[in-house]
Parts: sequence; structure tokens; C-alpha cells
Amino acid sequence: MSAHKEKQEGDSLVSSKALGCQSVSPYSDISRSPDSSHPQTQKDPQKDPSIFFLFFTLSVPIIISRFTEQVLLFFDLIFLSRYQMGQGELLINASFSGGLMSFLIFSAFMVTVEYGNALASQYLGAREHKKCGAVGSQLVVLTICAYPLIVLLSFCVDDIFRFFGHDAQQLKLEIEYTRILLLYGGIPFVLRAGLSAFFTALGRTKLVMSASLIAMLINIPLNYSLIFGFGPFPELGLRGAAFATVLSTFIATILLLSVYLGHSLHKKYETRNIRWNWEISKKLIRYGVPNAIHELIGSIVFTMFIFFMYSYGPTVGAAVSIAMNWDGTFILPMIGAFDATMALVGRFIGAKDIEKSKKVVRVSFALMGSYAVIMSVLLLVYTPQLIQLFTPTMKNSSEVIETALIFVRLVSVYLIADAATLTFSATLSGAGDTRVPMIMSIILYVVFGGVLYWLVVVGSGEALQAWVLFIVFDVIMGIAFFIRYKMGVWKRIQMIE
Repeated sequence: MSAHKEKQEGDSLVSSKALGCQSVSPYSDISRSPDSSHPQTQKDPQKDPSIFFLFFTLSVPIIISRFTEQVLLFFDLIFLSRYQMGQGELLINASFSGGLMSFLIFSAFMVTVEYGNALASQYLGAREHKKCGAVGSQLVVLTICAYPLIVLLSFCVDDIFRFFGHDAQQLKLEIEYTRILLLYGGIPFVLRAGLSAFFTALGRTKLVMSASLIAMLINIPLNYSLIFGFGPFPELGLRGAAFATVLSTFIATILLLSVYLGHSLHKKYETRNIRWNWEISKKLIRYGVPNAIHELIGSIVFTMFIFFMYSYGPTVGAAVSIAMNWDGTFILPMIGAFDATMALVGRFIGAKDIEKSKKVVRVSFALMGSYAVIMSVLLLVYTPQLIQLFTPTMKNSSEVIETALIFVRLVSVYLIADAATLTFSATLSGAGDTRVPMIMSIILYVVFGGVLYWLVVVGSGEALQAWVLFIVFDVIMGIAFFIRYKMGVWKRIQMIE
């Protein structure tokens, strides 16, 4: 996972050698104005901003940025559900499953570069600015190396979709949608994730938010125009939704890259020195790859779960797509808080301040937990209205609504478990405790996948049983990460010198 922090990094003229001669508060870069050219003087710790204030100022722009991604998905589904009468279920399912497959392939690469957030945060906390910049350079290099693999994997999606026995019509649509995202969006998606992680580590989350908002404002009208053929644009249907997503992501990536290569950032972090750095790459591989494997296995199992649910037919598939859309809508702010938690924990650990890191965790869980409770109530109270937004052109809308009512209401059960999972996994990642959590989560994923396969394929279980199994698994995962956090191993890991 990635992160984006909103702290303005000024053009400090102080050398890293001079900074190394004094104890500098890890808050100093947060409170600096964007145009300041003077070094931040050391602060009295009693006058440092509160953890709540830091968490709030970092997380809100990230949450807005993450929320824009779900807004794009929301409008994708709304436009596609209204594109052709009677075809809403097929188009929504193809868009959702194609997006999942693309994310599955992107995830291993994206999570590896997103781990640059934790590593750059620790270097920033330790005032190692040059090494912080070197992390950003490695994220660009890794993105370039990843693209040929993404292209290669794009030719495997046909067999994967066929394995899950999808409807022939849906199969054709989802393969086409997935290929567009992978072939044209490979570099923009991964590079944007890496740059967003780097700027989050610097605290510049408003920059990441601005890029996301611009992408959203471009995507929505472009989406409509390319799906329905408005004005000079051709009518491309589902392909139009894919191309609009790629183009808006490309523009956001260019905006972030232009700032990354800018003079002010280069003067402090040497960001234009884009070359292979074995020391930094070794750390990204050692600590980031376990994180990526954990996310990749999780994505595979989650995708397998969704595809198995689609095997129950278009009605269940549409209900699942609707439920997961609202799940994604409500959980994205918590993923933004995850990013802020990882960044702040990493920064305080880099500054050798474990107590501040623990305070970050308490604030994070309190805010995420409170948010999860409120959203759960909303899901329970307004379920019918939320579902009916997506059902106007569906053939079996009454059956879809009936099934989705149960699925969406059950989503509210595991939102609180997600708050625990995200808080404690962000803490472990920010500290560099990634290998044991990877092993722990893989064991849980394998058990869940095995039980799911037996239930759906061997035992011919019902769709509701599979959905309940997914929720139970999610709760267990939250408990497991909490136990690992309480063991305290993360406090003793030395990720940087």
C-alpha cells in the first residue's frame, strides 16, 4: 500500500552534515512553509504539534485522494449500467472483474514501490535527505523494470478468466477491458503509486490530492464522452471507460513527475539522479517484497473469491459488484488513514521516538474505528437506496436488489475489523516488520482459499455461505494483526542505520 503526506518541504540550504550535528525534531519538515528557504530551528518538544493534528493534516488530503479513485469507479458503474438496456449486469461485471484482474497484476509492483513511503519516511525522520531522495529514484527505476513483466502477464488473462467459468459474453468484454488497462496503463499506474508514496513520505499529501482531483475532473466527462460517444468522441462503450481511466491516470502521473523532477525538490533530495542504488534497492526488496507478496496473495485470493461469486450467475455477480462498490467507497478513507499511519510511524521510528509511534497507532485506531461504526450504521439504514442507484437497466433488478440487500448489510459487519487490520498492518509496515506478517497472512489466505474452494466447487454451497465465510476470515485477519502488534517486535527492528 502507498501513502501521501502533506508537508511542504522547503528549499533548506542547510547541509545534511550540519543537520547531523544536532538533534532535529521529526516535526520540523511538517511545519515548514512551502516557500521557506531557511532551516527549521529545533523545537521544544512540548511545543511540537499534537499527534492528532499531525495525523489529521496528513491523512485528510490522502483520504480525499483515495476517495477520488472510488468516485471514478462509481461513475464507471453508473454510466455503464445505463449504457445499453438489459446489458447493465454484463457491463458492470466485466468492468469490475477486469479492474480486479488488472489490480491483481499491478499489485505486486505497486505495493513494492509504495513501500518507499515507509523507507523514505524513516530516512526523513533520521534527516538523511539524500538517501530519502535515492528512495524516490529507485521507485522510478523499478517502475520501468516492471512494465515488460506487466505486458507479458497481460497475455495470460484469457486463461485465468476461462478457469473460473465466466459467461462467454462477459468473458470477451472483461478480457478487452483488462488488456487496455494493462498495456496502456502499466507505467502510469505503477509510477503514480510510487511517486504518491514518495510525496507522502515527504508530507506533501496536498500535492497528491491535487493530482487525484485533476484526474477525477478529467475522467468523469471523458468517461461519459467515450462510453456514449458525446461530441467529437467515438462511442466505445466499455472500452471507453478503460481508455478514460488510463488517460486520466497518465495526466496525474505527469503532474507528479514534473514536481518530482523540479529544481526545489532536486536541490534538497537530488531527485534527478535517477540511477540504480543497490543499498536502497536491497532495503526495498528486503522489506518491501514481503509486503508485496502479502498483498499479491491477498489480491489473488480476493479475486478468486469474487470470480467464484460470479460463477453463481449474473444476478449474484451484479449483487456482489454493487456490494463491493459500496465496500470500496466506505473503506477508501481508512486506506488513506493507513497511508498516514505508515508514514508517521516510519518517521518517528527513524527519529528513534517509539512513544510517539505508539501514540500515532492509538489515534489512528480511534479515528478509523469511529469512522467504521458510523459507516456501518449508514449501510444498515440506507441499504435499499444505495443499491437502487445501480439497478435501473438490469433485467432481473428485483432479484439483484434482494440479493444485494443481504450482501451490503453484511459488509457493515467487517468494516470495524478492517479498521483494526489497516491500523496494525500499517504500523508493522512502517516499522519494517513485514516478513512474519507475510507468513501469517499467507497461512490465513491459504486456509480461506481452501475452504472457499471446497464450499463452492466440492460442496456446492450457496452464495450467502461463501459471503459469510469471507466476512469471518476478514475478522480473523484483523485479530491476527492486532496480536502481532502487541508482541512488540516492530519496536526493535532496525530498517535504516
